[in-house]
Amino acid sequence: MGLTSLILASSLAAPLRDCDTAPCYPTAYVDQGNRDWACRGLTFANHSGSDFGIGGFEEMDRGRAVYAAAGGQIIQVEDGHFDRCVSGQCEGGDGYGNHIIIDHGDGRQSLYAHLRNGSVVVEVGEPVDCGAAIGLVGSSGFSTGAHLHFEWRVDGASIDPFAGPCGEPNTAWVEQGPHGALPARLCAGEGPAAGEDNSRILEEPAPGEIVAARGTEVSYCWRVENSGSRTWEPEMVNGVLVSGERLGQAGTLGLSETVLPGASTQVCAELTMDAPAGERSRASWRLARAGSVFGAMLILRVDVVEPRDAGPTTADGGSFQPDPDGGVLPRPDGGDHPDHPTGCGCVAASPLNLWLLLLFFVGRRPYRAGTLN
Repeated sequence: MGLTSLILASSLAAPLRDCDTAPCYPTAYVDQGNRDWACRGLTFANHSGSDFGIGGFEEMDRGRAVYAAAGGQIIQVEDGHFDRCVSGQCEGGDGYGNHIIIDHGDGRQSLYAHLRNGSVVVEVGEPVDCGAAIGLVGSSGFSTGAHLHFEWRVDGASIDPFAGPCGEPNTAWVEQGPHGALPARLCAGEGPAAGEDNSRILEEPAPGEIVAARGTEVSYCWRVENSGSRTWEPEMVNGVLVSGERLGQAGTLGLSETVLPGASTQVCAELTMDAPAGERSRASWRLARAGSVFGAMLILRVDVVEPRDAGPTTADGGSFQPDPDGGVLPRPDGGDHPDHPTGCGCVAASPLNLWLLLLFFVGRRPYRAGTLN
């Protein structure tokens, strides 16, 4: 492991760079036994690379460039395959579809797969520099949507370029960044970029923690730290949707305050749940400056239930009702609704109602067959 770690250390730049007007984000990391390098679940069985999404076929059609993650020589190119695969079973390139392999020496190679048909701009034997454009993101081969599949190989074996408690001890990226974010666009030997944006999540709801009935409004919040070196101004930085549905959230997620590097703030989505009961609504957001996304993924999960089962609950199981000021208060009797408390639902009759009812029966004439009353 020690030799591998030395070979891997700090040599790669992010293979996607044109993220100023649309999202770029990890969709799956290398499988580390049903978990990713951070011991989380952003992977799937036997996945040997790092997948980076771009937001769908519309972005693919716009043209999203793929860049060499390190300098080297092109040793394999395959192009000409169908590039709008959604089944995960399209032919070509032994599953990689249109792809490129770069040799970096010392047994190191990088692979760029599922590229757009006809987009490869390099040839076998050609030298390339780190950061050189080599093709476009597509969905060829064993793919279900537009994304880049990136593999880092050492002596023929696929190695996770990300370091973490469930991955390698040392990162292969010049600057790895947090879970859910792209690595830095720095090539080996380059210093840190001045004034970079980054973020990490300090607090977020656990899966299954937020429960709501269909049609109800929910505030879903994260505590986010400014882990970069640029100040976040509310008029410059906001949250943008990168996957899933808006769920009633209008526009972007705004900041309520200026956030200095090292400080944190609360970012909230105001939602209206419209999914059927029994489903989990999901969406993912990321912070962005002038359309360029950065930092950790803000993942939203809300379990939708029947109205009687929904809403916040107290520790002792009591349900809640609105107070006159619009707040939420616990019902001490555990009633289902403030307008329908537990106990008898009888209607009380007034003396006048009883007197009119008596006159009605006394004044009626008996009915006899064959006559009209």
